[in-house]
Amino acid sequence: MAPKKTIKNEDLAVAENPRSENLVEQTMGLEARASNTPFHAVGSTTMETGDISYKYLPREVPGITDKNHVLFGGKLPSAIDRFPVCKNEAGRFVLNLSPQEESFIMDGLGLMKGDLNTFDKSNEYLDNLMIEVPRHGVTLNTSNPYDYLVDKILLGYTGIFAPSIAAKNNKKSYRYVRIKQSEETLLRLESSDEKKIAYKLLGGLEESREKMIMYLLNSKVRVHPGIKNLDLKALVNEIAERNFKKFILTLNDELFIEKGLVNMGVILDVIQVKSGLHFFEGQPLAFTGQAATDINAAKYLMDKENATIKVAISKDVLDAFIGN
Repeated sequence: MAPKKTIKNEDLAVAENPRSENLVEQTMGLEARASNTPFHAVGSTTMETGDISYKYLPREVPGITDKNHVLFGGKLPSAIDRFPVCKNEAGRFVLNLSPQEESFIMDGLGLMKGDLNTFDKSNEYLDNLMIEVPRHGVTLNTSNPYDYLVDKILLGYTGIFAPSIAAKNNKKSYRYVRIKQSEETLLRLESSDEKKIAYKLLGGLEESREKMIMYLLNSKVRVHPGIKNLDLKALVNEIAERNFKKFILTLNDELFIEKGLVNMGVILDVIQVKSGLHFFEGQPLAFTGQAATDINAAKYLMDKENATIKVAISKDVLDAFIGN
Protein backbone atom coordinates (compact mmCIF):
# COMPACT_ATOMS: atom_id res chain seq x y z
CA MET A 1 0.00 0.00 0.00
CA ALA A 2 1.18 3.52 -0.79
CA PRO A 3 2.58 5.50 2.15
CA LYS A 4 0.30 7.89 3.98
CA LYS A 5 0.14 11.33 2.38
CA THR A 6 0.32 14.22 4.86
CA ILE A 7 -1.73 17.32 4.07
CA LYS A 8 0.18 20.52 4.74
CA ASN A 9 -0.02 24.21 3.97
CA GLU A 10 1.56 27.30 5.52
CA ASP A 11 -0.50 26.90 8.66
CA LEU A 12 -0.26 23.12 8.94
CA ALA A 13 3.41 22.89 8.07
CA VAL A 14 5.61 21.49 10.83
CA ALA A 15 9.12 20.08 10.90
CA GLU A 16 9.45 16.59 9.40
CA ASN A 17 10.11 14.34 12.37
CA PRO A 18 8.92 10.98 13.74
CA ARG A 19 5.56 10.71 15.49
CA SER A 20 5.57 12.77 18.68
CA GLU A 21 6.45 10.76 21.77
CA ASN A 22 4.18 12.62 24.15
CA LEU A 23 4.45 11.07 27.61
CA VAL A 24 1.24 12.60 28.92
CA GLU A 25 -0.69 11.59 25.79
CA GLN A 26 0.45 8.00 26.18
CA THR A 27 -0.25 7.69 29.88
CA MET A 28 -3.73 9.15 29.46
CA GLY A 29 -4.46 6.91 26.48
CA LEU A 30 -5.61 9.78 24.28
CA GLU A 31 -3.88 8.88 21.04
CA ALA A 32 -6.06 9.95 18.12
CA ARG A 33 -7.52 6.92 16.38
CA ALA A 34 -10.29 7.00 13.81
CA SER A 35 -11.54 3.50 14.65
CA ASN A 36 -12.80 4.33 18.13
CA THR A 37 -13.70 8.00 17.83
CA PRO A 38 -17.44 8.70 18.27
CA PHE A 39 -19.15 10.60 15.48
CA HIS A 40 -22.53 11.80 14.28
CA ALA A 41 -23.35 11.45 10.58
CA VAL A 42 -24.97 14.80 9.95
CA GLY A 43 -24.96 15.76 6.27
CA SER A 44 -24.13 19.33 5.27
CA THR A 45 -26.72 21.36 3.37
CA THR A 46 -24.98 24.73 3.13
CA MET A 47 -21.40 25.82 2.69
CA GLU A 48 -19.68 27.82 5.40
CA THR A 49 -16.53 29.63 4.31
CA GLY A 50 -14.16 31.98 6.08
CA ASP A 51 -11.33 31.92 8.57
CA ILE A 52 -11.41 28.98 10.99
CA SER A 53 -8.87 28.04 13.63
CA TYR A 54 -8.46 24.93 15.76
CA LYS A 55 -7.00 25.58 19.21
CA TYR A 56 -5.73 23.06 21.74
CA LEU A 57 -7.76 22.85 24.97
CA PRO A 58 -5.29 22.69 27.89
CA ARG A 59 -6.22 20.30 30.68
CA GLU A 60 -5.05 19.88 34.23
CA VAL A 61 -2.19 17.49 34.85
CA PRO A 62 -1.74 16.27 38.45
CA GLY A 63 1.35 17.79 40.04
CA ILE A 64 1.99 20.32 37.21
CA THR A 65 0.86 23.85 38.07
CA ASP A 66 3.80 25.87 36.74
CA LYS A 67 2.81 27.49 33.43
CA ASN A 68 6.44 27.36 32.35
CA HIS A 69 6.57 23.58 32.79
CA VAL A 70 7.06 21.76 29.49
CA LEU A 71 4.01 19.56 30.16
CA PHE A 72 1.72 22.30 31.47
CA GLY A 73 -1.69 21.87 29.87
CA GLY A 74 -1.12 18.19 29.12
CA LYS A 75 0.88 18.36 25.90
CA LEU A 76 4.47 19.03 24.88
CA PRO A 77 4.91 22.27 22.86
CA SER A 78 6.39 20.19 20.01
CA ALA A 79 3.68 17.52 20.11
CA ILE A 80 1.75 16.76 16.92
CA ASP A 81 -1.52 14.86 16.59
CA ARG A 82 -2.12 13.06 13.29
CA PHE A 83 -5.60 12.37 11.96
CA PRO A 84 -6.44 10.16 8.97
CA VAL A 85 -9.94 10.49 7.47
CA CYS A 86 -12.31 9.21 10.15
CA LYS A 87 -14.17 5.92 9.62
CA ASN A 88 -17.41 4.74 11.16
CA GLU A 89 -18.11 1.33 12.68
CA ALA A 90 -18.95 -0.08 9.25
CA GLY A 91 -15.53 0.96 7.92
CA ARG A 92 -16.85 3.78 5.74
CA PHE A 93 -15.05 7.10 5.55
CA VAL A 94 -16.74 10.04 7.31
CA LEU A 95 -16.71 13.38 5.45
CA ASN A 96 -20.40 14.39 5.41
CA LEU A 97 -20.10 16.37 2.17
CA SER A 98 -23.09 17.70 0.28
CA PRO A 99 -22.98 17.43 -3.55
CA GLN A 100 -22.21 21.16 -3.65
CA GLU A 101 -19.29 20.82 -1.23
CA GLU A 102 -17.95 17.76 -3.05
CA SER A 103 -17.97 19.63 -6.37
CA PHE A 104 -16.31 22.65 -4.78
CA ILE A 105 -13.45 20.51 -3.42
CA MET A 106 -13.04 18.26 -6.46
CA ASP A 107 -13.04 21.14 -8.98
CA GLY A 108 -10.75 23.26 -6.82
CA LEU A 109 -8.20 20.49 -6.22
CA GLY A 110 -8.51 18.87 -9.65
CA LEU A 111 -9.53 15.50 -8.19
CA MET A 112 -10.67 12.51 -10.23
CA LYS A 113 -14.17 11.07 -10.11
CA GLY A 114 -14.42 8.75 -7.12
CA ASP A 115 -11.59 10.33 -5.13
CA LEU A 116 -14.08 11.48 -2.47
CA ASN A 117 -16.26 8.37 -2.59
CA THR A 118 -16.79 7.53 1.08
CA PHE A 119 -18.62 4.29 0.26
CA ASP A 120 -15.43 2.80 -1.20
CA LYS A 121 -13.72 1.34 1.87
CA SER A 122 -10.51 0.83 -0.14
CA ASN A 123 -10.47 4.39 -1.52
CA GLU A 124 -6.74 4.97 -1.83
CA TYR A 125 -7.00 8.76 -2.02
CA LEU A 126 -8.93 9.08 1.25
CA ASP A 127 -6.96 6.31 2.92
CA ASN A 128 -3.70 8.15 2.23
CA LEU A 129 -4.77 11.52 3.66
CA MET A 130 -3.33 12.49 7.04
CA ILE A 131 -3.86 15.81 8.85
CA GLU A 132 -1.23 17.09 11.28
CA VAL A 133 -2.39 19.30 14.16
CA PRO A 134 0.46 20.70 16.28
CA ARG A 135 0.15 21.87 19.87
CA HIS A 136 -0.29 25.50 18.78
CA GLY A 137 -3.22 24.54 16.54
CA VAL A 138 -3.97 25.28 12.89
CA THR A 139 -5.62 28.10 10.96
CA LEU A 140 -7.69 27.53 7.82
CA ASN A 141 -9.40 29.67 5.21
CA THR A 142 -12.28 27.52 4.04
CA SER A 143 -12.80 29.68 0.95
CA ASN A 144 -9.89 27.56 -0.24
CA PRO A 145 -11.09 24.06 -1.34
CA TYR A 146 -8.02 22.46 0.21
CA ASP A 147 -8.66 24.01 3.64
CA TYR A 148 -12.36 23.20 3.32
CA LEU A 149 -11.47 19.51 2.98
CA VAL A 150 -9.15 19.68 5.99
CA ASP A 151 -11.92 21.27 8.06
CA LYS A 152 -14.35 18.51 7.09
CA ILE A 153 -11.86 15.78 7.97
CA LEU A 154 -11.24 17.23 11.43
CA LEU A 155 -14.97 17.68 12.07
CA GLY A 156 -15.36 13.94 11.56
CA TYR A 157 -13.74 13.45 14.98
CA THR A 158 -16.73 14.61 17.02
CA GLY A 159 -15.22 13.24 20.23
CA ILE A 160 -11.97 15.20 19.85
CA PHE A 161 -12.83 18.50 18.11
CA ALA A 162 -15.48 20.72 19.73
CA PRO A 163 -17.44 22.35 16.88
CA SER A 164 -17.59 25.77 18.58
CA ILE A 165 -16.56 27.73 21.65
CA ALA A 166 -20.07 27.34 23.06
CA ALA A 167 -19.76 23.55 22.86
CA LYS A 168 -16.21 23.15 24.16
CA ASN A 169 -17.33 21.96 27.62
CA ASN A 170 -19.98 19.54 26.37
CA LYS A 171 -17.61 16.55 26.28
CA LYS A 172 -14.64 15.75 28.49
CA SER A 173 -12.97 14.05 25.53
CA TYR A 174 -12.59 17.29 23.54
CA ARG A 175 -8.94 18.18 22.95
CA TYR A 176 -9.35 20.97 20.42
CA VAL A 177 -11.98 23.62 19.75
CA ARG A 178 -13.04 24.94 16.35
CA ILE A 179 -13.20 28.75 16.40
CA LYS A 180 -14.67 31.05 13.76
CA GLN A 181 -13.08 34.43 13.18
CA SER A 182 -16.12 36.13 14.72
CA GLU A 183 -15.73 33.99 17.85
CA GLU A 184 -12.08 35.06 18.16
CA THR A 185 -13.33 38.64 18.42
CA LEU A 186 -15.87 37.56 21.03
CA LEU A 187 -13.07 36.15 23.16
CA ARG A 188 -11.21 39.46 23.03
CA LEU A 189 -14.35 41.34 23.98
CA GLU A 190 -14.93 39.27 27.10
CA SER A 191 -12.33 41.25 29.01
CA SER A 192 -13.44 44.68 27.78
CA ASP A 193 -16.22 47.05 28.74
CA GLU A 194 -18.76 45.91 26.15
CA LYS A 195 -21.51 48.30 27.12
CA LYS A 196 -19.22 51.31 26.91
CA ILE A 197 -17.93 50.24 23.50
CA ALA A 198 -21.43 49.47 22.22
CA TYR A 199 -22.92 52.84 23.17
CA LYS A 200 -20.01 54.66 21.57
CA LEU A 201 -20.67 52.78 18.33
CA LEU A 202 -24.41 53.44 18.66
CA GLY A 203 -23.73 57.16 18.81
CA GLY A 204 -21.96 57.08 15.47
CA LEU A 205 -24.54 54.76 13.94
CA GLU A 206 -27.48 57.00 14.85
CA GLU A 207 -25.97 59.90 12.88
CA SER A 208 -26.78 58.14 9.62
CA ARG A 209 -30.20 56.83 8.56
CA GLU A 210 -28.53 54.71 5.88
CA LYS A 211 -26.16 53.08 8.40
CA MET A 212 -29.04 52.31 10.75
CA ILE A 213 -30.90 50.68 7.87
CA MET A 214 -27.80 48.66 6.98
CA TYR A 215 -27.48 47.46 10.56
CA LEU A 216 -31.09 46.26 10.49
CA LEU A 217 -30.50 44.55 7.14
CA ASN A 218 -27.53 42.74 8.68
CA SER A 219 -29.82 41.67 11.50
CA LYS A 220 -32.40 40.54 8.90
CA VAL A 221 -34.97 42.98 10.26
CA ARG A 222 -37.37 44.64 7.78
CA VAL A 223 -38.81 48.07 8.49
CA HIS A 224 -41.47 50.22 6.84
CA PRO A 225 -39.93 52.59 4.23
CA GLY A 226 -41.55 55.59 5.91
CA ILE A 227 -40.34 54.85 9.45
CA LYS A 228 -39.35 58.02 11.31
CA ASN A 229 -35.74 58.44 12.41
CA LEU A 230 -36.77 58.56 16.06
CA ASP A 231 -38.52 55.18 15.76
CA LEU A 232 -35.61 53.83 13.74
CA LYS A 233 -33.16 54.78 16.49
CA ALA A 234 -35.33 53.14 19.12
CA LEU A 235 -35.48 49.92 17.09
CA VAL A 236 -31.70 49.87 16.55
CA ASN A 237 -31.10 50.44 20.27
CA GLU A 238 -33.52 47.68 21.23
CA ILE A 239 -31.82 45.10 18.99
CA ALA A 240 -28.30 46.20 19.97
CA GLU A 241 -29.05 45.95 23.69
CA ARG A 242 -30.21 42.34 23.32
CA ASN A 243 -26.63 41.31 22.58
CA PHE A 244 -23.88 43.93 22.85
CA LYS A 245 -21.21 41.49 21.69
CA LYS A 246 -23.06 40.69 18.50
CA PHE A 247 -23.74 44.39 17.90
CA ILE A 248 -20.06 45.26 18.25
CA LEU A 249 -19.03 42.43 15.96
CA THR A 250 -21.53 43.50 13.31
CA LEU A 251 -20.38 47.11 13.21
CA ASN A 252 -16.67 46.22 13.30
CA ASP A 253 -17.07 43.83 10.39
CA GLU A 254 -15.37 45.23 7.29
CA LEU A 255 -18.15 43.62 5.24
CA PHE A 256 -20.85 45.38 7.27
CA ILE A 257 -22.51 47.08 4.28
CA GLU A 258 -22.08 44.21 1.84
CA LYS A 259 -23.47 41.54 4.17
CA GLY A 260 -26.56 43.67 4.68
CA LEU A 261 -27.06 43.98 0.93
CA VAL A 262 -26.68 40.24 0.44
CA ASN A 263 -29.05 39.38 3.32
CA MET A 264 -31.84 41.65 2.18
CA GLY A 265 -31.12 41.05 -1.50
CA VAL A 266 -31.95 37.39 -0.93
CA ILE A 267 -35.11 38.20 1.05
CA LEU A 268 -36.34 40.57 -1.70
CA ASP A 269 -35.28 38.12 -4.45
CA VAL A 270 -32.95 40.74 -5.89
CA ILE A 271 -30.25 38.10 -5.38
CA GLN A 272 -31.17 34.55 -6.29
CA VAL A 273 -29.86 31.55 -4.35
CA LYS A 274 -29.42 28.20 -6.10
CA SER A 275 -27.97 25.27 -4.13
CA GLY A 276 -26.48 27.70 -1.63
CA LEU A 277 -24.83 29.86 -4.34
CA HIS A 278 -25.71 33.53 -4.89
CA PHE A 279 -26.48 35.07 -8.30
CA PHE A 280 -27.49 38.53 -9.54
CA GLU A 281 -29.14 38.62 -12.96
CA GLY A 282 -27.64 35.20 -13.69
CA GLN A 283 -24.08 36.19 -12.71
CA PRO A 284 -22.42 34.39 -9.78
CA LEU A 285 -21.38 36.79 -7.01
CA ALA A 286 -17.87 35.45 -6.49
CA PHE A 287 -14.39 35.71 -7.88
CA THR A 288 -13.17 33.10 -10.34
CA GLY A 289 -12.45 29.81 -8.58
CA GLN A 290 -14.59 30.62 -5.54
CA ALA A 291 -18.03 29.33 -4.61
CA ALA A 292 -20.66 32.11 -4.51
CA THR A 293 -21.52 31.62 -0.82
CA ASP A 294 -23.03 34.50 1.18
CA ILE A 295 -19.63 35.52 2.58
CA ASN A 296 -17.88 35.34 -0.80
CA ALA A 297 -20.77 37.29 -2.36
CA ALA A 298 -20.23 40.07 0.22
CA LYS A 299 -16.47 40.09 -0.48
CA TYR A 300 -17.21 40.24 -4.21
CA LEU A 301 -19.43 43.31 -3.76
CA MET A 302 -16.79 44.99 -1.59
CA ASP A 303 -14.25 44.90 -4.44
CA LYS A 304 -14.06 48.26 -6.27
CA GLU A 305 -14.03 46.51 -9.64
CA ASN A 306 -17.58 45.30 -8.95
CA ALA A 307 -18.92 48.73 -7.97
CA THR A 308 -21.44 48.74 -10.84
CA ILE A 309 -23.05 45.51 -9.63
CA LYS A 310 -23.05 46.75 -6.03
CA VAL A 311 -24.78 50.00 -7.06
CA ALA A 312 -27.43 48.07 -8.97
CA ILE A 313 -28.16 45.82 -6.00
CA SER A 314 -28.10 48.78 -3.60
CA LYS A 315 -30.66 50.61 -5.72
CA ASP A 316 -33.07 47.68 -5.63
CA VAL A 317 -32.52 46.98 -1.93
CA LEU A 318 -31.89 50.32 -0.22
CA ASP A 319 -34.26 52.62 -2.09
CA ALA A 320 -37.25 50.87 -0.54
CA PHE A 321 -35.93 51.41 2.98
CA ILE A 322 -34.05 54.70 3.16
CA GLY A 323 -36.83 56.92 1.85
CA ASN A 324 -36.51 60.66 1.57
